[in-house]
Amino acid sequence: MPRAKIPFIQLHHHHLVTMTTLIMKDLGPSWDEITIALLLGMSTDDIHVERLGQDPDHVHTHAARLSFRTERERRTIVRSYQGLVIPMTHGYHYYTFVDDEGNLLSVEDDDEEEDIMMMESPPLHLQLMALPPKELESRFHRLCETSWHDTIAYPHHKTKDRVHAHAAMAYQLTKTMQQNKTHIRPIRYCRGVPVPSREAIDTVLNYLRSFSHWPLVETQRRGGVSASNYLVIKQQQQHHPPEHDKLWNMCRHLLHLVVPEAVYNAVAITRGFRGSPHIDTHDTATFQYVIALGDFVGGHLCCEADVDGTETLAIDIHDRIGRIDGRRVHWVDGWKGGDRFSIVYYCTEERDGTEREVSQDRHRAWMEEHPRQNVRTGKVPRRKYGRFSNGRLPPCLPMIGLGCSSFSTFFSSADGDDDDDADLTVETITRDIPVVQGWIETIRHAVLDRGIFLLDTAPWYGHGTSEIVVGYALDTILINDEGFDAGHDYSDHVTVTTGSEEKFSKPKRRTRTGLLPRSSVIVNTKVGRYEADPLRQFDFSYSTTIKSVFRSLERMNCEYIDVLQLHDPEFAPSMSILLEETIPALLECRKRGWAKAIGLTGYPLEVQHEILVKCSEQFGGDGLIFDQSLVYCHSNLHDMSLFHDSCFQSPNHDPLTNETEPNPSVPPPLESLAKNVTFAEFCQSNGINLMAAAPLSMGLLTDSGPPVWHPAPSSLKAACADAARLCRSNGVSISSLAMMYSISQPGIGCTLIGMKDVYEVDVASDLATRFSSIDFDEMNTMHQHDETNPILERILTDDEHKTCLQLLDKKHGPFANVWASGDYRWDGKAEAAKFWLLVNQLEGGRTPQAKSIV
Repeated sequence: MPRAKIPFIQLHHHHLVTMTTLIMKDLGPSWDEITIALLLGMSTDDIHVERLGQDPDHVHTHAARLSFRTERERRTIVRSYQGLVIPMTHGYHYYTFVDDEGNLLSVEDDDEEEDIMMMESPPLHLQLMALPPKELESRFHRLCETSWHDTIAYPHHKTKDRVHAHAAMAYQLTKTMQQNKTHIRPIRYCRGVPVPSREAIDTVLNYLRSFSHWPLVETQRRGGVSASNYLVIKQQQQHHPPEHDKLWNMCRHLLHLVVPEAVYNAVAITRGFRGSPHIDTHDTATFQYVIALGDFVGGHLCCEADVDGTETLAIDIHDRIGRIDGRRVHWVDGWKGGDRFSIVYYCTEERDGTEREVSQDRHRAWMEEHPRQNVRTGKVPRRKYGRFSNGRLPPCLPMIGLGCSSFSTFFSSADGDDDDDADLTVETITRDIPVVQGWIETIRHAVLDRGIFLLDTAPWYGHGTSEIVVGYALDTILINDEGFDAGHDYSDHVTVTTGSEEKFSKPKRRTRTGLLPRSSVIVNTKVGRYEADPLRQFDFSYSTTIKSVFRSLERMNCEYIDVLQLHDPEFAPSMSILLEETIPALLECRKRGWAKAIGLTGYPLEVQHEILVKCSEQFGGDGLIFDQSLVYCHSNLHDMSLFHDSCFQSPNHDPLTNETEPNPSVPPPLESLAKNVTFAEFCQSNGINLMAAAPLSMGLLTDSGPPVWHPAPSSLKAACADAARLCRSNGVSISSLAMMYSISQPGIGCTLIGMKDVYEVDVASDLATRFSSIDFDEMNTMHQHDETNPILERILTDDEHKTCLQLLDKKHGPFANVWASGDYRWDGKAEAAKFWLLVNQLEGGRTPQAKSIV
């Protein structure tokens, strides 16, 4: 067979119309325009074929010049067929495309349209052409309700040989399926079983990247398969090179971590496998296991799901073990990015032979259920919510909560990641998308298996997609016997006075399939921050706040919100809008039962303090307007200002010991301010429960470092990088140490951690379970938030404790300089001021700069 050549792009004028052309080589001598059109899945109206005769490079083959109406048509053909061996009824044919001069020019990888095309699946007619002739004809008869020999799609004299007939049948069946909506192949997504060892994956991947013992293309080409390299290793094969033996053992270890009972005697390893619908006729067993490794995006393993091929099963096998019957048509979906290596485990022994599967349902069920068989289920400890019990907050919390900003593409564009999921929006997201299925699986694992029953989300996260994903997960977790009429003030239309009366439609309810009651899961969300567009990002009006709550309830299908939080109030244009519109709307939601409690969250502690004090002054009463405060990045290794900065005024008495109060659970009004206290002490003395988020300081306390948008000063980023190096030198994970340090603080009810997958849930849960023997009420050392923390001494290993002391060394530790200079945190109020300056610039200076709350 002649070696495939790389196609290139050429434009020329044809009949006064600019058309794009390429040369198709390695053709059979009898191929004509209809044959070529059929094999490329095109109509003769869309392609012009000019026969050139014998190929000068290969005397036994012929070539033809093809002209297309559009550049995209030409590029689609090149992407699907370049150098590909197409299986036909009498053998295999290579398709090669070059230009008139035979020059080689590759397609530009950074072309945006090319990126889109790389993600496309092989054409439907190419998927059907992989079927054996009898099966294709039988399917044609069932779906087209006529015999192939009775069709007049093409004249019989043009399809008299078997190659023509096979291609024409696939083409006509494709047209029928596309025209008849009942025959469109829907895609059902599922995920393979995750490999539990990241180390094992990286070991195999690094070896494959440096592997240099691939067979030559000419000696090891698989018919119908397009791949840069292709290698088959058989168990009983004699004279294996030692490199092949090593690779076999590594691949075997990888599979046996998930399926130790797997039966196979051959492994096929490929690099750059793309498209290539085919059938593995040499397989004898029902089970074929597949995994893909690398830094690619996309590349699902796709297969026909049933005997008629009316549905496609798309399996995410990226670092996961998938299982299919390889004797049914399967292929690799489009992908882009870096390397993509695939490993296929299969059996060719007759003694292990089984009948071909009628459908792939059994394999799909195995992939869905297998992870549940080996799942880690140790539950994280619980804590009491706080010193006050006002009946609005739950009595207890999990020690760690699930921060749900990870379940969106919230940080993708800001990080500059080239991710195919970065364009997920509230309009495009569905529960069937593989990455969404992974997020749902992660939430289910956290709640059901690890006891992390607090979910914290916001409309700002993914601009709505995070709340939608939480709703998808709750649909499978919560029982269906509760609804929006169960003890809450919902009618078909709720009327709320917002200056004028407005009606809000009752949230729509979806059917749920879980077993837990609604009260078993804490669902918190926020209001005030919404869109990516700076001009529409914040809206603190009464009407928008109510609308946002109803939208959140509908997205999450959860009847009520446990804690409804004011989001980033430092960005509010004025204090008056918070006091006159936002906070009254929050109180209305709590009064109506749409939210059980209300809270606030933001970075500058002084802004939270000011809001709490002014609320008490304006609304009076018992002073307890807010039930909860959520702070972030102020309870970690480099910034403990939540417990250390005594710059907030507080009442001169503790409500728990106030003899003038008839009810000790109700704090007094915020008056008689007498002393400066920390923000944690201020909240404690006023019955406001504390939660903390971001123990990793939004990526600062990780080995990989912070994202590009992080607002920390450069000196703090450098100090955190030094801290990470110190931890690595001691064999300690800085991320694990940072999480345990934050969890150990007695004044915090729950520490929120962003966990984007099952692996991260297990890591955080295992760290939290170390605290199972700690009685935080007994060890309520509110003034011991430093290196003498007795809780840390009890739960850290010797190496971890030694490293922690080094990190917290005020004179010689990595944070010593930033603590001395005050650069251990960033200026949250300055960030808000910069935002309003940007808004003013975007508005062209037409309006005065907003009078910010800061």
